Amino acid sequence: MNIVGSISEEATTLDQIPHGYMRLRGDRILYMNRMLISFFGSPYDRLPELEQRYPEVSFLRERATDGPTTRWVDIGGLLLNVGVFTADDSRTVCFIPAHYLAETDPGLQSLQQAYDDFVEIFQNCFDGIYVADGSGKTLWINDGFERCYGLSARNFLGRSASELERQGYISPLITWKVITTKQRTTTLQTTKSGRRILATGIPLFDKNGRVRKVIINSRDTTELVELQARLDEAKREIGRYESEIARLRKEVIPGGNLVWTSERMQEVVDLALRVAKFDTTLLITGESGVGKEVVVNLIHGHSARLNAPLVQINCGAIPGELLESELFGYEEGAFTGSRLRGKKGLLELADGGTLFLDEIGELPVNLQVKLLRVLQDQTFTRVGGTKTIRTNFRIVAATNCNLKENVRQGTFREDLFYRLSVVPIEVPPLRERPQDIISLSYHFLEFFNAKYGFSKKLSAPAMERFVQHRWPGNVRELRNLIERLVVTTPEEVVSVDRIPEDVISAPTEGLESPDSDQIEALSAAAFRTKVHTYEATLMRRAVEHFGGIRRTAEVTGISESTIKRKLQALRA
Repeated sequence: MNIVGSISEEATTLDQIPHGYMRLRGDRILYMNRMLISFFGSPYDRLPELEQRYPEVSFLRERATDGPTTRWVDIGGLLLNVGVFTADDSRTVCFIPAHYLAETDPGLQSLQQAYDDFVEIFQNCFDGIYVADGSGKTLWINDGFERCYGLSARNFLGRSASELERQGYISPLITWKVITTKQRTTTLQTTKSGRRILATGIPLFDKNGRVRKVIINSRDTTELVELQARLDEAKREIGRYESEIARLRKEVIPGGNLVWTSERMQEVVDLALRVAKFDTTLLITGESGVGKEVVVNLIHGHSARLNAPLVQINCGAIPGELLESELFGYEEGAFTGSRLRGKKGLLELADGGTLFLDEIGELPVNLQVKLLRVLQDQTFTRVGGTKTIRTNFRIVAATNCNLKENVRQGTFREDLFYRLSVVPIEVPPLRERPQDIISLSYHFLEFFNAKYGFSKKLSAPAMERFVQHRWPGNVRELRNLIERLVVTTPEEVVSVDRIPEDVISAPTEGLESPDSDQIEALSAAAFRTKVHTYEATLMRRAVEHFGGIRRTAEVTGISESTIKRKLQALRA
């Protein structure tokens, strides 16, 4: 198509045509027909002004060729076939909407439909999509890209991609990296508003291997990053919890058998836990029934040998002639009645673990010599054997007698005593730690209630008698008495008259108790006052021990109001 004649002569005719026409000379716009003015919204005098509003027409500034050129251009969602015709020093541009051409060409109709579908898919894609040419000029921006980066496509179409970074909308920009490296590139970008965008740039190549287009897909990962941060924090929190649980597990007594409140026992526990991780030999001393075996379990449970066996033998419970074979084992035919294949001794069975020698003071002198060699060399031979056996175990000994006195009397070897007592741990008797009586009493009460299916409780006067008793049998005596009271008391509450006479009449400690003459001289009112004082004092001790009135009420079965009333009586 060739348009000739002056603009003034053609104006009337061209204004009637439903296509857009424009006459250019350099950057000056000499003429725009009525349809094109309506399409662009207003008449323009210079091409840069039009290009600023519609970057899609920037190709009109390209150097003119000798012949006509045509191209398809999307302006404001309308697909146009634009033809440029050069004549002398001017150019005529014709804008023909695609649907005019498609009406007469079935192929163009199909192409128009495909194009319309593509544009609709492109604009409605949730991810941001950005398209630039091989020189980095912005060609397409969809709604998702505008939403991700908080910008308007109209302001950047036709402009260099670097403008996006220069104005702070995107950092870092990957368009130029894709063009220069010719490789797919993925990075995490930050927008002007602080959002985090995962962007992937893909190069498209022409037949010569040059990058002709760059497609960048962007996805807003701000919420994803925040979720990841919360997940990482949750993992760190879980790690702290696991560390705390591991620490608490180390503090929890294996089997739950060691219960204490007193500072005396706290010192014992602290020392036991401190030396548990070292393989040094320990000597546990204390009266019978104070809980030496439980302390040994505590030490083994917190040692590096935790998963190896804890082998125990009571040196005073086995006759001397049999104790040697039990400790060292024996070979086949070592003595009459022995097993055909012999037998491993406890020293072998304890290999890798802990050997607990209870009542070590009862060990015969001849075995003390052999045990000393084991401690020194970690080797021994079985009874009736000649083969030297090497073993690795930790020895913990316990006794309720004074080994120093035994050494002085010649019944215990001095060198063995010093070998065993590298770290001595003395467990105090129960009478020297009366604070533990209440804790242990309720611990055993709960244990035997669960064992026999009861819900027995101790009355306040009964507990007071427990606190006053000297407990010559120590914790073992207290445990046995609680079991006896649980199974023999028909009432739900164990009253003071159910306690055996030897406990009731025992010497008192802590609270002042009147003798017979004093009781005789007491008036009824004074007697009641004494009783109330006893109860209130015991209540105060229980509240101090359990850390509050509510917990005391839960453990003792006494109502909170009763406890408060008795405490008020004590203050009065």
